[in-house]
Amino acid sequence: MNTQTIKAQCPEAPERVERLAGVIRGDASALRGCVDADPAFADAAQAHGVHGLVTQAVRANELWHLVLPETRAALNSHLRHTALSDRYFRRQTIRAVTALREAGIPILAFKGEAIACTHYPRPHLRPRCDTDLLVAKRDASAAARVLEALGYRPVNMVAREVVHTQQVFSEIDGAMRHVIDLHWGVSNRPLFAGVFAFDELARNAVEIGDHAPGLQTPDPVHALLLACLHRVTHHENSVRLVWLYDIALLAGGLSDKEWEQVRRIAFRKALCGVCATGIEMAASFFRCSPRTFSQVATLHALGRKHDEPSLAYLGARRGPLRRILLDARHTGSLPRTIQLLASHAFPDAAYMRRTYGARNPLSLARSYAYRAARGVRRLVP
Repeated sequence: MNTQTIKAQCPEAPERVERLAGVIRGDASALRGCVDADPAFADAAQAHGVHGLVTQAVRANELWHLVLPETRAALNSHLRHTALSDRYFRRQTIRAVTALREAGIPILAFKGEAIACTHYPRPHLRPRCDTDLLVAKRDASAAARVLEALGYRPVNMVAREVVHTQQVFSEIDGAMRHVIDLHWGVSNRPLFAGVFAFDELARNAVEIGDHAPGLQTPDPVHALLLACLHRVTHHENSVRLVWLYDIALLAGGLSDKEWEQVRRIAFRKALCGVCATGIEMAASFFRCSPRTFSQVATLHALGRKHDEPSLAYLGARRGPLRRILLDARHTGSLPRTIQLLASHAFPDAAYMRRTYGARNPLSLARSYAYRAARGVRRLVP
């Protein structure tokens, strides 16, 4: 991945991102730079979700005592908060999953929570703000009822049936808040929503292990594909380091047979470009084996065999209007396209009442007018 590409995806501070990655890789020059780094360096590490990895690397290289006290304090504070959240999140996740399984609902954990437990040396080194759980669409309503019975409440969201494949639930326990993102599709983007069905992912699911007994997650091949997909479809091809480190860990643990499966599935699902780009960017920041780099070239070559629609999502960030138009292009029919666009412009009344406190027809009309004006300001550069 060349410097120009990195700058296109991370225009705010590519040098800082490279420096953080260098510390995690264990590069001597980057580690020496930590000694004189100010607290803003710790805040950047936290923003990229790698403060735990940075702290671990500095300590492993016996430089911790040389780091400025303010920077040490900032890193310690970030890591302490993540460790507390990790214990609470896993306890609540196991509680929710146990209840879902007792109700006879098959469930998979994926994304951050699962990868933290399966690929990081200690789960708290991989921060996350929610727990992503996947169920079959046929079980979504029953799963929602189980979570509400446990005390979780649905978070206010726009109802978009064309792309509605998840519902966020929140439970507050004193000063702690646990969020469960209940999915019945792997993406809210119409092009990708059905690319992996629950039954397909559950077929070869694996146990997470001691960190979350009884909880299953997609096998490493599908976990890598989902990690690459998530970075593009939910985060606009972002260069946030924690997502790239996830990909590096997942890719680095695959066998030759598993890489063959990655290539075959990515080609069948028309995701070669999405996967190649994510793996290439991860490999550019973190040490990867020569085999991983060779897989990038193979995936790019496979992707060139047919014009993958998913490639349209790989460009630099171009704002909400472009994302809406891309989604509209792949809804599958004109009525669904109209429904999608209408849901952006005119969300359901229940959402508007909860969000804006509209209590009568006049205040509801004012809320729609306010939202429309704000939307125009966001969409027009």
